[in-house]
Amino acid sequence: MLVMLFMLALPSACVPQPDGEDMPEIGIPVESLNSQVNAFAPKGWNTFKVGDPITLEIYVIGNEEIIFPPDFGIRTFLYRDGNWTEVVESVPVAYSHGDVILSPYRGNLFVSGTAVAFPILQNANDLMLLRIFVSGHIYRNGKATDEKVGAYVDVILHP
Repeated sequence: MLVMLFMLALPSACVPQPDGEDMPEIGIPVESLNSQVNAFAPKGWNTFKVGDPITLEIYVIGNEEIIFPPDFGIRTFLYRDGNWTEVVESVPVAYSHGDVILSPYRGNLFVSGTAVAFPILQNANDLMLLRIFVSGHIYRNGKATDEKVGAYVDVILHP
């Protein structure tokens, strides 16, 4: 049993880990990330294999509505050699034709959103650490404000 636990932990130990202060610049203060919006990559929705799309579920955890662009403002970064590098996304299959407004979650499963990252990655035989961001704006009084908010999730992809 102990050997099996060690083997499960080994692949993630081989992926370089950024320090807690290391963050790509996306135009949102670091301290406000993941404070109004939460994003995660559900295991049942993803293979976590290099080359496959990565599906995210997005919830508003703050008290105000958030308006997102049709692609949820998704941006993907690869961590390699101590640096974050933005990854080019391939063209998504389809997104809605307009902005997406999400209300605060408050336990209602019908107020979540779904975004899909389609990163184009080289070196498909390596473990890869991706940081995937979504971003939008506070939506107040029927219109978007200048207050940009966002969330990120770290995902390890396997060959």
